[in-house]
Amino acid sequence: MGGRGLRWLLRITSAAVLTFLYVPLVVVVLNAFNKDQVVSWPPSLFTTSWFTVAWHNANLRQPFVNSFIIGILATLIALTLGTLASFAMARARFFGRDTISFALVLPIAFPGIVTALALS
Repeated sequence: MGGRGLRWLLRITSAAVLTFLYVPLVVVVLNAFNKDQVVSWPPSLFTTSWFTVAWHNANLRQPFVNSFIIGILATLIALTLGTLASFAMARARFFGRDTISFALVLPIAFPGIVTALALS
């Protein structure tokens, strides 16, 4: 198989994998707006009433509020620490600077590396 055929095979495989991953998410999102109480395809009518029902359910609302607060706090902590680390990396020269810089960039680059390895 030549380079062109291999490229097409990689494209088709990538499209199949992405379809396999994202189509179920789209179906779940579409069913969230389904007017029927039972899952049906295609969804019958567009409604947001299920979000109102979920919001007025105290068993669901409190965990949502907790998750939202934790998400905001985690974002603020990460933003503060990341800003301080970037100032330190940009303004100071010290032993281990490259290692710390690599360790800070690794969580950003790691998902792309894993995806590239999985698709190769």
